Amino acid sequence: MPHGHGKVSFKDKASFDGDFKEGQPLFGVMKARHYNYEGPLLNGAMHGKGTLIDEKNIVYEGEFEKNKLAKGIISKKDHQNRLLFRYVGEFNENHQLKGSGTFEATTIKIVDKLFTDELVHA
Repeated sequence: MPHGHGKVSFKDKASFDGDFKEGQPLFGVMKARHYNYEGPLLNGAMHGKGTLIDEKNIVYEGEFEKNKLAKGIISKKDHQNRLLFRYVGEFNENHQLKGSGTFEATTIKIVDKLFTDELVHA
């Protein structure tokens, strides 16, 4: 049983680098196939104030409960580090907006294009 600071690698190539108590990870960095998480864990689940970055570079920051963001910020930036969107508030168990919160998004400026009634995807 790991106790203290250490690193564990798993068969699926995920890893945890951080603090352990009686074999249980307490706080550290979890690197998995579809996300990276830094923060506390409780019984192996993200729990407490942490930051998760998923495979689409969407950042989830705030209070996690049982592997789910309960309250905090979801944001995404483009490849030039410009904010695309940001939501600050509460979430349900599927990271969907729930309760009170504020959503903001940047506008897209398209120059020299003919616009029709069809939706333009950037």
